[in-house]
Amino acid sequence: MTMNQNQKMFFPWPSTLAGGWQRPGNAMTDLIDAQTMRMQHFAEEMQRAYADTYEKQIEVLSQTGERLSQSVQELMSSQGPAEMLSAESRIASAWLEGVTARSQHWLTLGQKLQQCCADFARASFEDLQQESEDLSSEVEEKAADTTAEAAKQLKAVKTGAKHAA
Repeated sequence: MTMNQNQKMFFPWPSTLAGGWQRPGNAMTDLIDAQTMRMQHFAEEMQRAYADTYEKQIEVLSQTGERLSQSVQELMSSQGPAEMLSAESRIASAWLEGVTARSQHWLTLGQKLQQCCADFARASFEDLQQESEDLSSEVEEKAADTTAEAAKQLKAVKTGAKHAA
């Protein structure tokens, strides 16, 4: 079976190693290009989310370290039990606030990643759905053309049979 250049193929394998994929208007190359651009955007969004979270984590770690250092110095210089308990409570407070902030940043990162993945999957699904609808309409058109051609041939055979008889 041979196909001409105007017919769409589901998998347009290149005729050479260097060529064949970049034919303008080819549905499969358009789909691959769209998917590649979507992957690049997805990777950029994920990298941005990780970088933002990293910066926030470093900032919280630095602030928590400073607060813990000050609180430990206060603990070491405390003169009585009241000052000691106050310094210990500041140590616990600084540590818990740091853990809470870091946990919140991880939660935010998880939500961003979930949104990135959902957007990527939704867009990919929409492209595949559109491609399947295009293929379905193309098949319907070809089936209608084939049916019409078969009807013409059947009519020609009947007409030929009537003339022969």
